[in-house]
Amino acid sequence: MIRHYCMGMTGIAVVTGLLTVSCRKEHQRPTDALSGEQQKLSSIISAQEDTGHATLSLSRELLGIISSEPAGDTSGELLTSFAGKLDSAALVLSSSLFMETDPRRIITIVSDYVFTNWGITFNDDRDNIRYLYPHLVLAGKEGSCVGMSLLYLLIAEKTGLPLYGVRAPGHMFVRFDNGRDRCNIETLRNGEIMDNAWYRMRWSITDKNLYPLDNLSTSAVLAVVHYNLGTIFMKQGRNEKALTHLEKATGLLPDFPEAQGNLALTCDALGKSRRALDLLTAVRDAHPSLENIDRNLASLQLKCARYNDALSTYSELTYRNPQDPEFHYGRAVALTQLGRTADAQEALQQVIMLKPGHQGARQLLDHRGK
Repeated sequence: MIRHYCMGMTGIAVVTGLLTVSCRKEHQRPTDALSGEQQKLSSIISAQEDTGHATLSLSRELLGIISSEPAGDTSGELLTSFAGKLDSAALVLSSSLFMETDPRRIITIVSDYVFTNWGITFNDDRDNIRYLYPHLVLAGKEGSCVGMSLLYLLIAEKTGLPLYGVRAPGHMFVRFDNGRDRCNIETLRNGEIMDNAWYRMRWSITDKNLYPLDNLSTSAVLAVVHYNLGTIFMKQGRNEKALTHLEKATGLLPDFPEAQGNLALTCDALGKSRRALDLLTAVRDAHPSLENIDRNLASLQLKCARYNDALSTYSELTYRNPQDPEFHYGRAVALTQLGRTADAQEALQQVIMLKPGHQGARQLLDHRGK
């Protein structure tokens, strides 16, 4: 199965624009709500170079997602409380950051607010929306890497801080990037600043085309949210819902191999195996280094009667993983369907040698002996 991100989110559409109050330009807070010093800070922040926040309002789009997929406590009272806490955070941080120019100091102040003032801790349960949706993260004081990252990004939207989401394998973190200084903020380590090399080592990133660790646009962040929702629903067997969110994820971020891979698996579960095969083939062609693609692709090739393709894929898999009996078995099935009985017999014997009790291989041998 394709890797899954650790994210989630929930709610209802009470009070339009509930989460959209912000502190800069088109999202300006009323001036009478800001002290003189805070107004100066707002002007300074507004003058900073903006390299990626822009047309989409993250808070407004998240509210739309929450409205369509409510979970947990979706009361207007909880959402109103969440909006109020974000407003309060924006005012406190605006005051605390007044005239502060050191990126590391800025990050320390914001992270201290998230992890000390709010008391947020990490929860690695990837299958629960409560750790993905930011209002539930704040209410329950626990969040996934995505849920915690969303809190940072919502604070950034309100204060104008240049924070961006960044995607790694099975992970999301936050980056401060004002066009001059760039610092990665690791939510799993209470906001500790880590360099790109740490992420490449920690998550074994060797394909920089697949994971360039670039700043994500707002639409790409939303794609990650939809991806995580789709993956949660897929693992629950709610495949129609999974399909909806995974299609939205790939629509917002077309080159998103994990989302494409899980979309393929969902299509297959819904009986759309031909579409699933086309999706996985495209992902494998674009990103051959992605783990588990060939395993799933070979299985789909067999299911869709692409026996020559399946034989080729399984042969490559057995070459790379000679001790895996399942790859030898898949190869034997493809050879049988192609009428290559002697080669199939040899492959089945290899399966039995590696796994004497392999039921499929025994059944195929018995069938061939009749």
